[in-house]
Amino acid sequence: MLVLCSVLSVQFGQAIGKSLFGPVGPGGVVALRLGLAALVLLLIYRPALPRGRTNVVLVLGFGTAIAGMNLVYPAMQYLPLGLATSL
Repeated sequence: MLVLCSVLSVQFGQAIGKSLFGPVGPGGVVALRLGLAALVLLLIYRPALPRGRTNVVLVLGFGTAIAGMNLVYPAMQYLPLGLATSL
């Protein structure tokens, strides 16, 4: 059930994001998605700030991976929604 909800969340989020290209552009959509995700996570769980070099590097790595996953939005500007999300 959690996997199904996750897939639906991603697909609906990308469909809504594609419709926002006119007002905010692909970069704005990425910023909105990441900002909204950060707010939701802070409302659900407020973690302590990372301490130590290892934890900071780990947090930066995860943040970079999540931001990289949103690179699909510039591709959606040129490709159909289904093709861009599948790739």
